[in-house]
Amino acid sequence: MPAKKKPKPPEPPWQVILEEIRSRNVILEDIRSQNRLTIEEVQATRAALEERMDRLERESREGDAMLAMAIRELRLTVQQNSADIHELKGDVKLLQGDVRGLSAKVEAL
Repeated sequence: MPAKKKPKPPEPPWQVILEEIRSRNVILEDIRSQNRLTIEEVQATRAALEERMDRLERESREGDAMLAMAIRELRLTVQQNSADIHELKGDVKLLQGDVRGLSAKVEAL
């Protein structure tokens, strides 16, 4: 006849509690490890975004400076054109007067 196994005596309550604590510590360490990885990812993403924003800001400032220079040049060109137009209007009036004078002379002949 086979020998009967003796039933295992129940663990003392403090050992059950200790095993539960160890199990929860393992879970907490897993959570901490995941949190560290998440924090590292967030920091890397933040650094990349800051770098991109700095680059875009730099490019925007350069573009703004070029546009400001172009506007100043256009303003000077417009001012010069306005002065030239004013001068040409005076020349046209003089020529109109000369044409009238010549027309009068031609009619007199």
